[in-house]
Amino acid sequence: MANRTDGTVSRIDPETHLVVQTIAVGALPNEVTVTANDVWVVNFGDGTVSRINARTNMPVQRVVVGNQPVAIASGPSGVWVANHGDATIQRIDPTTGRKDKAVEVGGSPSGIAVDAAAVWVCSDADGTVSEFDPVTLQAGKSILVGGGPRGIALTRDGVWVASQLSQSVTRIHRATGAALTIAVGDGPHSVQVAGEDVWAAASTTARSRGSTPRPMRHAGGPWEPLPEVWLRQTARSGWRQGRSPTLGT
Repeated sequence: MANRTDGTVSRIDPETHLVVQTIAVGALPNEVTVTANDVWVVNFGDGTVSRINARTNMPVQRVVVGNQPVAIASGPSGVWVANHGDATIQRIDPTTGRKDKAVEVGGSPSGIAVDAAAVWVCSDADGTVSEFDPVTLQAGKSILVGGGPRGIALTRDGVWVASQLSQSVTRIHRATGAALTIAVGDGPHSVQVAGEDVWAAASTTARSRGSTPRPMRHAGGPWEPLPEVWLRQTARSGWRQGRSPTLGT
């Protein structure tokens, strides 16, 4: 788990939900991905990716990438980074740690997902998700989703995107590019696939006096941030809402 303000990541025991170890990385770590033996952390604040040996919990490499790297994902073709400030994506070889030249993709990349078939990139500048060939990086489909797309996850035949500003989750059919958008509320910012279920993490944001109103829940009394919730969709039902599991302090 990335601890953005501390410049660290924490390893959590999946059974006890307790923090096993906290490891210093770069400035403003934003996301984490895992390969066979390593954990990779994208550091938004200093334009680097930290590589941590998963067995020893020790940092072993820091790779300089583009400006404001905001998202990271891994797949058969390597580790991929979305550089928000440069409007580029960049591949890192997970064995050698060598980086490829950054490739311009346009917009403002805000999320990335990859598998053997494609690299998918969200852009919060225009609310789109675009497909790229993982070998040639030739651009494929570009699909309009919602405002502020952040999280993205892949299934065998679908691409799921969480759009924070439009408070929605969109499912894209990979073969046709057809998109179905589902209103979920609460500003979803991350989405994950587990078996036949799709889970979206969502949290509302507090509003200060005089600021532009944004959709959020009102818990009674003053406007305050609400606890993060998870939104779940199954094949047989609509979105169900429940509290996020407690991970400990």
